[in-house]
Amino acid sequence: MSDKPDLTTPWGRLEWARERAGYKTAADFARKVRVRPVTYRAYEAGQNGYAKRAAEFAKKLNVSAGWLLSGGPQPSEADPPGHADPDFATSIAIAVSRIWSGGPLPEEDSQRLREIVHKIDALRSQQPDLDQGQIEAAMRALLLQQPDHTPAR
Repeated sequence: MSDKPDLTTPWGRLEWARERAGYKTAADFARKVRVRPVTYRAYEAGQNGYAKRAAEFAKKLNVSAGWLLSGGPQPSEADPPGHADPDFATSIAIAVSRIWSGGPLPEEDSQRLREIVHKIDALRSQQPDLDQGQIEAAMRALLLQQPDHTPAR
């Protein structure tokens, strides 16, 4: 594992999580998740975004998709498998991939996304029965700087 993991970018977190999970090379993990090694290496190099596959990668690497995409506290060896809410992480990953379909997320957008994820998580705590469409609508509203938006029930 790198001496100083780059946990400030989605691609750096992906590489760190892969190494932590015991996959020595990007090609080893690529084969595990049935991705062409050249494609997977592009994910770790920040040349391609991987939001659509984040939930799948996260499950194999024992981290949350939300952490892979937007960061936060570094996972520790003490984190039990499945410590993140996979349904919520998957919902966020799907929403991000549908709303934003470019390459790697610029750092300023990544920071903003972290803030939005925290707001959506708080909203979900208040309204636990939100469906995927409502989560996406709330994220879209937050991305468009409409902080007073609450999903319709």
